[in-house]
Amino acid sequence: MAKPSKPHNLSKKFLMGVALSAIPLAGCTSIVPTDGTAANTPVGTSVSATAEEAALFKRANSLRTVAAAEQFLRAYPDSELVRSLLTRLPQSTLRGIDGEVVDEIPRSVINSLPFNVKQALAVQTERQGNVSGNSGPSDGYSG
Repeated sequence: MAKPSKPHNLSKKFLMGVALSAIPLAGCTSIVPTDGTAANTPVGTSVSATAEEAALFKRANSLRTVAAAEQFLRAYPDSELVRSLLTRLPQSTLRGIDGEVVDEIPRSVINSLPFNVKQALAVQTERQGNVSGNSGPSDGYSG
């Protein structure tokens, strides 16, 4: 078979470029940060993160350790990226997050989390309460 001519290759590349540039026009728009966190940013989310915030998010998301997650959550409890991070972490990591850190996350974010994530975070909070000497809810007859 004959090798395609240069004009044929150029028109093929042009059509491919036009097709790829039309994808965002089809409703797949998202604002993607230019600091290299695009792979770790949920599609369709407008992220106005600082460079340090994005770096801590990326680190916590890639390491998936309690220490890295807590570092991000302590520094940026009100970040738009908190929900995204919590939904990506394994259950074992979520259970290890300190209850005080969880308490700093806005209630609206906690309420928007999937059930399994809320359950893992609640298990941690309950366990912290039991460790501090509480044997359970008060029966009202102690005294």
